[in-house]
Amino acid sequence: MIQRDKVVLLLLLSLMTILLLFDFFPGISEIVLVPKPILVGSLLVVYCAGIFLLPFQKEQKFDVLWQAVFPLYLLILIVIFTLLGGNSQSGISFSNPILWVVLLISALDIRKSYKKGMADQSVM
Repeated sequence: MIQRDKVVLLLLLSLMTILLLFDFFPGISEIVLVPKPILVGSLLVVYCAGIFLLPFQKEQKFDVLWQAVFPLYLLILIVIFTLLGGNSQSGISFSNPILWVVLLISALDIRKSYKKGMADQSVM
């Protein structure tokens, strides 16, 4: 069951990477022959499959790890794509205050989940 979770998460990360690649380097769409709507549709299908087909996580540790890895991975991608000379067409950059608000909310949610997981373990 954990393997299925990892496959879904890997697919989500892969599709998000490709979409960010298209966003930062719009000229790459001439090289890669997969249209953006198909990528977005695939992302939505994988996301919905993850929600409806996978059982809810019983392990709080895995959930907190995923919550921490996903934003960190996206930040690393933004840094790499920016250093490679890419420029986001949708405004995803470190100068965008919305990015920082989302990261702050994500960090607070991770902290809350981690504390809840620690409290649940101490009760047992």
